[in-house]
Parts: sequence; C-alpha cells; structure tokens
Amino acid sequence: MFIWLTRISNILGDDERSTGFKIVHVVLAAISVAFALAIGWIGLRALRPATGGQEHDGVADRAPVEPAPAAGDQEQEHDGVADRAPVEPAPAAGDGE
Repeated sequence: MFIWLTRISNILGDDERSTGFKIVHVVLAAISVAFALAIGWIGLRALRPATGGQEHDGVADRAPVEPAPAAGDQEQEHDGVADRAPVEPAPAAGDGE
C-alpha cells in the first residue's frame, strides 16, 4: 500500500509527464490499492475465530437453539429410526419350534 501511495504522489508531482500518462497510471495505482484493501479485508475475516453468528447491537444474528430433551422424555431417533426393543427374528422353517 505504501509503495502505491508513494507512486501516486510521485506521478502527480512529475512535471515532465503528460496529463494522459498521469491519469492512466494514477487510475492503475488506485485499482491496485483497491484490490489490496479488498484482499486484506477478506483475509482478516478468514482469520477471525468463528463465533457461530455475527452480533449486531448485542443481538446474535442466528436462530435460537432449543434445548435437547432429557433422557427418557421422548423417543430419540438415530438415522430416522426410533429406539425400540429389538425384534427377535422369526424361527427358520424346520427348527422344530
């Protein structure tokens, strides 16, 4: 950033260059500064620790979390199948039962 800002200052202070040269190079330098600021902003956001939601005026920007039911309050589901007593397999034909 410092180099580009110094370069802009040097270009504008140079009396030997044409106005077109100055305009083109100042615009290019300004674009480079804008890219540097954008990449720096993205990098800082990536380095911040994840807090689970952004806060605005002290209010979390996410849906409220409902507490998990206590054990035994309701059937719990795992992979879409409710916990139940195991089902005994039917006897095979010819077992004599």
